[in-house]
Amino acid sequence: GGMSALVVEGSGGKLRLPDTELYMGNAPTAMRFMTTAVNLIEEPGTLVMTGDRQTKQFAPITDLVETLKASNCSIDYLEKTGALPLRVQTTGNGWKGGPLSLTASVSSQFVSSIMMSAPYAKNEVTLKLSSKPIVSKHYIDITLEVMKLFGVNVIRNSDDTFTIPQKSYVNPSVVRVEGDAAAAAYHLAAAAVTGGTVTVENI
Repeated sequence: GGMSALVVEGSGGKLRLPDTELYMGNAPTAMRFMTTAVNLIEEPGTLVMTGDRQTKQFAPITDLVETLKASNCSIDYLEKTGALPLRVQTTGNGWKGGPLSLTASVSSQFVSSIMMSAPYAKNEVTLKLSSKPIVSKHYIDITLEVMKLFGVNVIRNSDDTFTIPQKSYVNPSVVRVEGDAAAAAYHLAAAAVTGGTVTVENI
């Protein structure tokens, strides 16, 4: 049979520089989340993050990178401005954090990226979303719900301003992950087109 469980061994919040470049493949969401997270590394050095041709071409990250650079992160584009590959220089002091302003009219993933790493910043993060409209706001709500599940309660000061407390995540004993309705839609559409029947569970 196939693999039935994926076991993740944590490091107690202490991230280390990888021995090779971080290859994110065709995973733009993971790439955006990691763009913030790698700045938490508390050892001096350099890492390069890249992805496949699709991710490099069609996964913009400019607004996220600019916000991180404004909080003393050292990030450079190695090829095209606004796209992978990135070079991140870590100082050994972690991520400064503090008050941040972020344009959220391109992707809510920028917001989630900042929020999820913020509890480990050196200064409490207050995040101000500086653009209207804020896209995919329900995904921001999902981020807040998941963070709460792991013991971090983000304070919503207003519709566009959030304070993320400095606190370590605590793993819940059980987490139920919802099915991916967007991915399931392909199977449902195939059944509709062919006149067949498909049953999709857990969404």
